[in-house]
Amino acid sequence: MISTTDKMNQQLIAERSQLHQQALQLEQWATIGRLTASFAHEINNPMQAIRGALSLALEELNDPESLTEYLQLCLSESERVVQLVNHMRQIYRPSNNAPEMVALNKLLEDAVFIARKELSRQRVILQVDLSPLPPLKAIANQLQLVFLNAILNLATVISSAGGGKLLLRSYSNSQTVTVEFSTELRSSTIFEQKEPSIELSSSFSRDVIAAHGGCIDFCKQGKQIIFCLKLPL
Repeated sequence: MISTTDKMNQQLIAERSQLHQQALQLEQWATIGRLTASFAHEINNPMQAIRGALSLALEELNDPESLTEYLQLCLSESERVVQLVNHMRQIYRPSNNAPEMVALNKLLEDAVFIARKELSRQRVILQVDLSPLPPLKAIANQLQLVFLNAILNLATVISSAGGGKLLLRSYSNSQTVTVEFSTELRSSTIFEQKEPSIELSSSFSRDVIAAHGGCIDFCKQGKQIIFCLKLPL
């Protein structure tokens, strides 16, 4: 027979799980909102190319070589659209919410792919240095959201400082995997005028990393902001 205390504990666990899922959904929608304009622009470009190529193809129906060239262009550009939509779907409706063996660098590369247009718009130069990493058991889409939010939030800070670089590194030792985001700002006046609004250590991010047995380190040094994510192997 289940005691009253056990029932209360089970109820608290269920409520905590529900709140976590709600927080995850809010993070997903917030991320989608920030990226919608960038994605619309990125999808529009290949669609314009496809429309132009098809119009030219109609004029070259009697020229197989030119027709083939235009159709190849359509296929190539349509593949770009498919990739963009698939990446957006992974944020909106992840395929798997259960822990699995994941390639952390692949999650980082996907996050960079999704955010690249927004980084360009905010005048952020991205430098990526990903060391080979062992597979890690994790909930892939949750980590990807943490990575993506770190990239977008740091990009906002860099843009507010007049531009600069965002450095993304990954490395490991025998016990942990580290993902490091750091900035090289053109100016440190943003720190002198006011404390920048950086939500890198949001409750959601901390909860996700803690649930994976890891931790978040955050510090500011002059013109540099360093945000480290450590996950156990």
